[in-house]
Amino acid sequence: PVFAGDLLVCQPVDRERIDGWVDSPDDVRADIQASRTEAREIGSLDAVTEPLRPITVRLDGEWGSEYAARAGDPLPFCSEAGVVHPAVWPELANHIVHEQLAVGSWVHTASTIRHHGVAAVGATAVVQSGVVRRITNSRGERAVLAVRIEVDGVVAATIEHDALIRLTNNDDT
Repeated sequence: PVFAGDLLVCQPVDRERIDGWVDSPDDVRADIQASRTEAREIGSLDAVTEPLRPITVRLDGEWGSEYAARAGDPLPFCSEAGVVHPAVWPELANHIVHEQLAVGSWVHTASTIRHHGVAAVGATAVVQSGVVRRITNSRGERAVLAVRIEVDGVVAATIEHDALIRLTNNDDT
């Protein structure tokens, strides 16, 4: 896992992969696959078994280019270009989990994100999502979501988002 406040170092490995790590390159905690070709579909709403309420969000303020600083990205690229920081997309998925699925404390465990384009600050996003599957084990209940984010009618990102939405209390006391 990568935690808030960790410094994530990214290094290109080849034209298709970037490794990221926290602390040392021997402890790789993030793997980014960049591709110009079509890969498996991510975040397909066709697989949804439990639709969730769509939300509409204006992409400014906390959901705009300023999100870069909150996400630990000090570079001014997004604010200078007037585009939404790409870290907003998984944060919108987290918002859906928090508001519509989580029971008490919850943990974001993984995301696979496909960026389809950029979005201008001030545009309106419609976030459609649903549960693809639920898994219950000794740690609690996990939900895997499909998330589709459209900006002005054009798909900006699709996400497969995974979270522990109900934690099991394993206290013996």
